[in-house]
Amino acid sequence: MKLTVQFFLLVGMLFVGVMWGINMAENGIQRIEGNPHPSAQAFQIKKISGGKVEMEVLGRQIGSDSPLFKGQPENWLTNTGTGLRSWFVVNTRKGLEWVMKKL
Repeated sequence: MKLTVQFFLLVGMLFVGVMWGINMAENGIQRIEGNPHPSAQAFQIKKISGGKVEMEVLGRQIGSDSPLFKGQPENWLTNTGTGLRSWFVVNTRKGLEWVMKKL
């Protein structure tokens, strides 16, 4: 009984110490970086009207007519990645179907 109480007391003290350390580190980071708006979000939707979307990502305004919304870029790396993904999906599915037939 005495060992159990000591164990839980030690775990509780360590937990409080870790939480206190995380809080101190966060306050120090905010003091160094100078966080003027602690409630600022990284991603925020500003307006949705008539099928158009306006949003703010890390303080930068992006609308639905932005190049980010125009679809995938066409380059060799994107095409290679898409092809590899399709190949892996098809072959994994075939392999799993083969294994299930054998069981």
